[in-house]
Amino acid sequence: METKNFFYGKEKMNALAIKFLLLGIAGLIGIYYIWFVEERIYLIGRVVVVFLALLGIGAFIYLKLFGKKPNEIALSISPQGIKSNTTPVLNAADLIEWTDITNVFYVGNTIDIEVIDPNKYADRMKNFFVRDTYMKAMKGIFRISLNEVNAPEKELAETLNPYLNKLNN
Repeated sequence: METKNFFYGKEKMNALAIKFLLLGIAGLIGIYYIWFVEERIYLIGRVVVVFLALLGIGAFIYLKLFGKKPNEIALSISPQGIKSNTTPVLNAADLIEWTDITNVFYVGNTIDIEVIDPNKYADRMKNFFVRDTYMKAMKGIFRISLNEVNAPEKELAETLNPYLNKLNN
């Protein structure tokens, strides 16, 4: 078995950018409605629509200008383990070794990886917020998002299956 690399997909990145643009446009429409049409809206409503507009437009601009390039490796599956750069948590964890993995759940657009000792990987994470997210929100489970990865489901399953069979035996 050899190392198989999956790269970021340009089409998927563009689709994600368009979704954020639509969110930003919806926020702008909400801003127009709240400030010029219906003035009896609570402050929280005004804050939410401004946040949506800024988030959507900001994320769109970020993805278009500074987003991942199609030649960057998003996911790497090797005989040593799995390495992904799709989230800050996975990037900080570096290589997740097969000997440390207890369960792998492959459902739709995500791969969830459960490890024996979450603290081993938490110790690698230098950023407090990344480590805190991993330990508290994710409860020691790594979630690989495949939304940006150019990986056909069949090819990904064919790459993962030999390792999962060894893991289950």
